[in-house]
Amino acid sequence: AADVRAPTPTAAAELITTPTRADLLADLHGQQRQLATLPKRLIDQEKQRLDDRTERLTLGLKNTLTRQKDKLDTLTRMLATLAPEAPLKRGYVMVTDDKGQTITSAQTKATAISITFHDGKRGAKLEKI
Repeated sequence: AADVRAPTPTAAAELITTPTRADLLADLHGQQRQLATLPKRLIDQEKQRLDDRTERLTLGLKNTLTRQKDKLDTLTRMLATLAPEAPLKRGYVMVTDDKGQTITSAQTKATAISITFHDGKRGAKLEKI
């Protein structure tokens, strides 16, 4: 380059001399070594990138599964409190007619009924009082 200065004429001569065959071969071998390691470096970089993504996906999946499990547990508890069997465990009974229809009034025309307790069923006949 035009803006390079050499401290002595000998140094200037060394700057403008052409490289020797040995210099060129050494440079070529160095470049070959770099090229030989390039595929391994690229593969290692891609492997690291895939490992990072796998770790992020695994962590995300674990978090999603934990949230879904918590949600399912909450819904299961809610369902248990809303289930028709829940009041039976507290001492209430469910009364049905012979067709399985729930009887909710004393004005029913049914005479044969089934009474469901928390631990089983019993039959009964209705009478007017």
